Amino acid sequence: MNGPVSCEELHVRTATWHFMDNQGLQYDIVGRCVKGRKHGNFDFLVNGQLVARTKYTRDAEVKTKCYVKDVKAGNLDHCLTANNAAMKQSNYRPNQAKPQNVDIWVQQN
Repeated sequence: MNGPVSCEELHVRTATWHFMDNQGLQYDIVGRCVKGRKHGNFDFLVNGQLVARTKYTRDAEVKTKCYVKDVKAGNLDHCLTANNAAMKQSNYRPNQAKPQNVDIWVQQN
């Protein structure tokens, strides 16, 4: 699913959402929807790196563990804001292509 997390009308064990925020960061979220509500652990990843794990019970945020450097506690919004600030500090540019090394093998007959 593309867009922010919404479990409306969903009942699935493993749901995945993909969306880009206003700063160009690609978010991938994996979680579980029960009777149209978020329930259980939701992992929030940016570029394949775990940023936050939030536990929901009946659509309410119970607790969030933040994996952003120097951020110990807080809610999900606080953690994602800290992640955006850390990415900005590191001069992260999501739309720039990185140079790749390419090996070319030629088979002789």
